[in-house]
Order: sequence, then C-alpha cells, then structure tokens
Amino acid sequence: MQPGLMRQGTGILPIASPGFPGSTAILRQPSWPGSATARGPAAHGEASEGALIAPASALCFGVAVTLACRRQRRRLRALSQKVSGIALRAGGPQAGAGVTVVTSTRCFGGSLQRLEHTSAVLGGCTMLFTVFVPGGLFQGKQLPVVYWLSGLTCSDENFTQKGAAAFEAAAELGLILVIPDTSPRGEGVPDEEPKCYDFGVGAGFYLNATTEKYRVHYNMLDYVTKELPALVAGNFSILAGKSSIMGHSMGGHGALTIALKNPGMYSSVSAFAPISNPTQVPWGKKAFQLYLGPDESAWKQYDSVELIRSYQGPPLRLLVDQGTADQFLEEQLLPGALQKACEEKGMALTLRMQEGYDHSAFFIQSFIADHLRFHSSQLTGLLSWCPESLPAPSVYSAATEQSLAATAGPQEIECLAAVAFAPKQPLQLVKARC
Repeated sequence: MQPGLMRQGTGILPIASPGFPGSTAILRQPSWPGSATARGPAAHGEASEGALIAPASALCFGVAVTLACRRQRRRLRALSQKVSGIALRAGGPQAGAGVTVVTSTRCFGGSLQRLEHTSAVLGGCTMLFTVFVPGGLFQGKQLPVVYWLSGLTCSDENFTQKGAAAFEAAAELGLILVIPDTSPRGEGVPDEEPKCYDFGVGAGFYLNATTEKYRVHYNMLDYVTKELPALVAGNFSILAGKSSIMGHSMGGHGALTIALKNPGMYSSVSAFAPISNPTQVPWGKKAFQLYLGPDESAWKQYDSVELIRSYQGPPLRLLVDQGTADQFLEEQLLPGALQKACEEKGMALTLRMQEGYDHSAFFIQSFIADHLRFHSSQLTGLLSWCPESLPAPSVYSAATEQSLAATAGPQEIECLAAVAFAPKQPLQLVKARC
C-alpha cells in the first residue's frame, strides 16, 4: 500500500443488500457494497483511489469511521446477548460422541476439522464430514450452525478446498459451518454399473431410498436431519434451536426439500442453482426411478415445487442465486417453476438471476458471503443483510406475528416481523434500527 493511503473496511456492520426475502422479484444486478455497481471501474481491475483506498487527506475521516465501526460492533454484540440471549461466540469440540478427528487446520482464526465416524443410518459405512469453528472472540462460546450440502460428484472436500470466502464470512459473523458428504461410500455400498456421475456414490440426492438395492445405505435425509446434527451437538458448542441450511445444485435441491419437509427445524434456507423441480427434469427422473421406484406420486415428496404447494409449516424465508450462463439452467434447474410456486403460495422467496455466472465454484464463492449474512440475520435477530425495498405481505403474516410474539425477544420481533414479513413502518426507520 502506498504511504499516506489507508484501507476502508466495513467490519461486520449491517449491509444493505438487494432482494430481502419477502418478495419474488428477480434482481439481475447486485448493488451491495463491493459489487461492480458499487465499486465502479476498480471492480474490473482498473485503478481507482475511491474504490478500495482513500487519499491521505481523508485520514481523519477514516479513523472516525473505524472507531464508529468498532463501537457499533460492540453495541450489536451486547444488544444481542442482552435482549435475545444469543451468545455470538463459538467453542471448540467437546469430549465424546463417536467421532475421530482426521485433520485439523487453522483457518481465518478458527479451526477447520475433518471428522470420521461410523454411520448407523447409512448402513454402517464410514463417513467423513467437515466442521468450521470460528476462533478469536468467539472461542468457547455457543454459536448458531449452518449446514452446507454439495452437489453431484462432490464430497465434503470440494467445498472446503474452494470455500475461502465462506470461512472468512463465517469467522466474522460467528457461524459454525457443517459440510457433510453427498452420499454413503465404501465397500458394500451399492452403485450402478457402469458407474454414472449423476447417480449413486457422490449423488445421494438427500433422500431416503425405498428400493431394495439402495434402501439400506442411501438414507441421506435421515443422515442430514438426525444423525449428523446429533454428532455435531455432541462434539461442538452449538446454540440449540438455531440452525439454517443451504446448498448447491443437487445440494440446493437437498437444502430446499429438507427445510420444507421439516417445518420449524431451520431458521432459513438458501440455494445456489438448485434442481428446483426434479420430477420434471432428467437428473431427478433418473435418480427417483432408481432410489424410489416407478411410482411417480412418491417422487413428489422430494420436489421443492410440490412441497411448497402443500407446505403448512411456519413462515420460511428462501434466498436463491442462479447464474444466467449456467449450462444446466434450462434443462435441469427450472428456477422459474420455483418462483411461480412461491408466488402462488405466498412464500417469501428472493430469486436473484446473476448475469454471466455459470454453475461452478466461482459462482458460489462470489455470493456465499451474502448468503451467510442472510442466514446470520435470521439466526441471531440482528440484521446484517437489510433489504433495499419493503417485501410484499405474506399469507403467513398473521401467524408469524403471533409466533414471534410468543417465542422471540423484542429485538427479534422488531427486526424479523417488521422487515421479513408484513412491514408496517417506513423503510428508513427499519434501516435505522438495523
């Protein structure tokens, strides 16, 4: 950095981002701080002092901003602990509970641990999963947890090796990340012959199989919702009742269907390029035929569009990012069907069509921090992801307000009821409270 110049940081102050869940408007160009529209030429590699650094004449102003940021962070932490009882600091693993640490790596001040265990739910095979635990000020404290589900051909390592942006954001927000494998593995686990990338090992589709060949081992729904959370709770300092779920492609399908099938289990759900309507696309038809059998009526229980139509649980907030250059967009993913189902149901969906992005890890890492801010705001009651515009009222609004009044603290009611569902106050006032 040149002498006389200083970096300007935003810390973990609340960030205004487009499309807060509550409407189904498609946003095609992001406009939050750090995006191309916010940073101008510097976002594309061109020199610009105003983009990332400030001239020396702005030094006093920068110091004042830095001090204000620190005061705001302290105020938010104290308010969270005082009002809602949420301690935004995480502890490390505790003794017991049937897991072996395979590797442990320092990462953004915290630890990234890969663990091994024998899964009873998956037919006794050996499973690996990865957990990121923030350190620093969060050391030894309870934290909310976010589950990440990966897509076809992946294991837990795909996300961990390409997930630097996720771990940096989780470290700042105080979130534990849990990354399981995508299917059972090992000797005795059945598969198709010849092996195909979109079914079997590496492609469990986050369901419970019922066909004779696969029903013993392929029970990823029960693994993600029952066995894995019990292991995590038994070995890490988790804040009870505070979990969210997200995923990519097949994992996005898994995140959406798991949240919809388990009302109230997750505070929020998000997805990158999910297989939104699998009963209508080749990937889903192939997997469901082999895992569930020929009865297509049984397939609907693992289709997000069908589950939204029949959903009767508490309000659920959905965030979905989809690249417009995704090679699977038209044939396999069908985000339009998801949007239509949410509009008909009155379910809060934000669908963002990200111009020029494909299906790769680069797409995920470009927007993963925004997803984690979204989940953090739902898990903690403190908005770190504020809307640009007020969302439309939901058909669930009345039930939501009653539920929040019965279970949430004042700060949660103020933020979640006023912003996420049926806002009754001017947006400027809501943002001021953020």
